[in-house]
Amino acid sequence: MQYYIPEKKSSNIFFIPRNDLLIDVLKEITDHTLHQKIVSKWDYEENNHLSELGKNLLNTVPSFDTLRQFRKWVNQMTKQ
Repeated sequence: MQYYIPEKKSSNIFFIPRNDLLIDVLKEITDHTLHQKIVSKWDYEENNHLSELGKNLLNTVPSFDTLRQFRKWVNQMTKQ
């Protein structure tokens, strides 16, 4: 996985084990972002980060600001 911090103009690559839930959530976010579609439903409630992410994303087009909980979830996975 790779991340990019626009404010610092820096990126990094790190490895995490395959996680189908992560892939599904990332695909959902990416599809809505690329097509500028509003998130009208959120089916991912597997943990607190995803529940909060869903609350932030509902009725919006995903943006850097609304994805904070997603970034926290991914950061948590990298520390395992």
